Amino acid sequence: MKFMRRPDIDHVARVTIAVQAFLGLGVYGEITRIAQSYQVSRLFVYKLVWQLLTVYALQVCEPSSAQAIRKEVDRHILLLRLDGIVRSKASRKSSSS
Repeated sequence: MKFMRRPDIDHVARVTIAVQAFLGLGVYGEITRIAQSYQVSRLFVYKLVWQLLTVYALQVCEPSSAQAIRKEVDRHILLLRLDGIVRSKASRKSSSS
């Protein structure tokens, strides 16, 4: 089966799914119920939860350090991935050539 991004699941719906799944972790059948209600795979739901957990697991460093800048960039990248709007540099370069 080919991957296809569903236009009806916008970033608000993705965040809603991730939060519902996070709150339902540990409850038997909750991820399956969420996946069925949004008509998505359980893997998709778990990926959203993992992305949500990764965003909140990032630690804040001293603002002037290079490590803090890198972590802030990573946080923005993860948030964009959660929104589903990230494009790779390669696709941008190939389209502009």
